[in-house]
Amino acid sequence: MSIRPTIPQPPIVITNNGIVVPNPNNVIISAITPYRGTIPQSISADSAIAVSKLNTPVYSDFSFDEGSYTDDANNTIQVDGITFDTVLITVEQAKNIVTTQISGRDGTIKEYIGLDDYRITVQGLITGDNGEYPEVNVKTLIGVLTAPVPINVTSKFLTFFNIKSVVVADYSLPQVEGSNSIQPFAITLLSDTTIDYVIM
Repeated sequence: MSIRPTIPQPPIVITNNGIVVPNPNNVIISAITPYRGTIPQSISADSAIAVSKLNTPVYSDFSFDEGSYTDDANNTIQVDGITFDTVLITVEQAKNIVTTQISGRDGTIKEYIGLDDYRITVQGLITGDNGEYPEVNVKTLIGVLTAPVPINVTSKFLTFFNIKSVVVADYSLPQVEGSNSIQPFAITLLSDTTIDYVIM
C-alpha cells in the first residue's frame, strides 16, 4: 500500500487574479497530480464579448436575423431581428436508421439512411429596464416565432454545427410570479438547409 504525500494548505489561498480568499476547512491538496506543470501558463481565459443587463459576462449570444415574407393577401410582412445575451443553447441530432427484423435471428438489421435535422433548444430571459416589462422586445420575439418561413440565425455556438437557418417548431413564454421585468422563454428550433433543384 502506497501513501501519497500531501501538503497542508495555509488558511488563505491567493488566486490567479491576486485575490486572497480563505481556504475552507484548511483543505489538504495532494502533492501528486497529473496536471502539475502540464498546463501552459501562457493560455489565457476566453474574453467576454459583452456584458448582459444582469451584469454577467456574455461569451456566446444568439440572434434571430431580420427578414420578410409575403402573407396570403400578398402583403409583405417585415420581421425585425432580435439579439439575446442571456441564453442557453442545446443542440441534439438523431440518425435516420431503418431497422428490419429477420425471422430466426436475434436483433435487427440496421440500414443507415442519413442524419436527421438538428433540434435546437434555446432557453433564456428578456429583461426590462427599471422594473418595466420588456413589451417591445417580447412583441418582436413573437413576430419572429409566428413567421411561417425559415429564419436566419447568428450564433457562434451554432456555427460549430454549420447551422445558419432554422424553423420554429414550438415555443413557450411563461409568466413569472412576483416579477414583472423579465420574460422567460423556451424555443425549439429545427435546422433548415436550402436545397437547389436543377431541372434538366
